[in-house]
Amino acid sequence: MSMPLRLGVACVLVGLLLLTSGCGGSRAPVYRVSADQVILAFGDSLTRGQGAAQGQAYPEQLAQLTGWTVITSGVNGETTPAALGRLPAVLRETQPDVVLLCLGGNDFLRKHGTDTTRRNLAALLRMIRAAGAQPVLVAVPEPTLLALSDHALYAQLAREEGVPLISNVISEVLKKSSLRADRFHPNARGYAQIAQAISAALGYRD
Repeated sequence: MSMPLRLGVACVLVGLLLLTSGCGGSRAPVYRVSADQVILAFGDSLTRGQGAAQGQAYPEQLAQLTGWTVITSGVNGETTPAALGRLPAVLRETQPDVVLLCLGGNDFLRKHGTDTTRRNLAALLRMIRAAGAQPVLVAVPEPTLLALSDHALYAQLAREEGVPLISNVISEVLKKSSLRADRFHPNARGYAQIAQAISAALGYRD
């Protein structure tokens, strides 16, 4: 093979690798769940499954996909201040090993201050750790008219608190009309895609 041809093939292979690395399925796990661990999915309507039929929320679909024990604890309209009051009892009742924390969207919609939301989320993460569980933060998008992308506070908070972050999952689903029930909630197919992405982020392999 000539030198120019070898260089051309190499460039194509590098391009394919870069393209693949940008896909959600190729990202390295942020945390590895073992089969015997209990997972608590704690959050608002995105956790409860608003926009889909009963049993089609992402935690239920995550359990069906992986065989893991996943407990759903989502409340429609919940804000981070309300979650601070609710979480302790849920932790005592469920005794989870891992907690998927997916909150903040209602704070953004109600124009709560970003600093307040970040402090509340930090307090929730610390509460989870104090209960002996591993927190995993799930980023949600900042609602805008132009585009959907994760709110910047999640990456900052994950760095500050040293917790795993599952990013660019919900925001990517909500960009696609075929995966949405409404502007803020996925449909069953959207929740299935979220479950698949989260399972990969938690180290699940078929």
